[in-house]
Amino acid sequence: MEHNIDFISNCGLYIHVPFCKSKCAYCDFYRIIDLRLLDKYVESLIYELGNYKDKIGKIDTIYFGGGTPSVLGYKRLDMILKYIIQNYDLSELRELTVECNPENVDDDLIKILSENGVNRISLGVQTLDNNMLKCLGRRHDEKKVYESIYIIRKYGIKNISVDMIFGLPKIGNYEFEKDVEKFVNLDIEHLSIYALSYESGSWLTKLVEKGKIKPLDDDSVADQYSYITKVMCDKGFDHYEISNYSKKGFQSKHNSACWKRIPYIGVGPGASSFDGKKRWSNIPDLEKYVDGNIEKEEDIIDEKDIYNEIVMLGLRTAEGVCIDNIDVKYRSIFLSEANKLIEEGKMIKKNSNYFIKESEWFLLDLITEKFFI
Repeated sequence: MEHNIDFISNCGLYIHVPFCKSKCAYCDFYRIIDLRLLDKYVESLIYELGNYKDKIGKIDTIYFGGGTPSVLGYKRLDMILKYIIQNYDLSELRELTVECNPENVDDDLIKILSENGVNRISLGVQTLDNNMLKCLGRRHDEKKVYESIYIIRKYGIKNISVDMIFGLPKIGNYEFEKDVEKFVNLDIEHLSIYALSYESGSWLTKLVEKGKIKPLDDDSVADQYSYITKVMCDKGFDHYEISNYSKKGFQSKHNSACWKRIPYIGVGPGASSFDGKKRWSNIPDLEKYVDGNIEKEEDIIDEKDIYNEIVMLGLRTAEGVCIDNIDVKYRSIFLSEANKLIEEGKMIKKNSNYFIKESEWFLLDLITEKFFI
């Protein structure tokens, strides 16, 4: 089903790949481990891309996320990338990211990605402790991470991001500080960190319910967050967003645009889009998607929603919220709470921007809720 949208002169493009080879112990995201529909998925994805090609001007950023995009293999990714290159205006493309799992990284894959203009790889590492990797259900080991980074560099890709999970339970001889040290010593430009959450139905949650593992307490998780921040900043990385650290000039351009509410189009089952006024999402149903039934759910955004989004997304970043971006009728609400936080030493004002002190970022959700209307 084609979605009627106004022409968008510049936007990002997000491609959602819902496939994974296996389920990680901590994950409850929509993903498919039956890989028999890979080819039909690619056909439907290209069909959906075709629906948008005359409604978009220039693409600023492209991001392949999931799931595990690298599960598609180099031939399918080559087909998708070539379609985008041939049918969209990429003259002002600044960043093209593909998420990869280390076990999928080989010469064939990275060579094809590099030849098609991919200039950023996001590597799903999570931990560099081999025993913990097994416990989390990951399919790679520490050695494969180093091999993957070597291969990525060999084909000239100069921007590598890795994901790390903190707040892991004490299992075996796992040492958090040693794990962080290994991440810091990787040859990378960007680090994304995520606190482990025990999602309903995940394997880790079942182990907790059976009393076989004990989650870390909140104070310990907060201490780990502070430790990572100190170590990364001492290494010369900018803590530019609550969960992200980068070397100078290597911030994620695609995600940064989303946090600034710049339009983006999402394709693939479960992908969301935003044209500046409204949001819509493809329903997360792969079988309907491959049958050509691309059902969408639309979400009209009112003035209060816009205010809440500006606050929620802006306060996640080191830039904070620019008061000029808030509708005049809501500025007094924002300033009332902001001034309280400034008095408490939790917020800083610089020119027209208000931002939460880095030392308070771990409690950001609780702080942000105070601004909502």
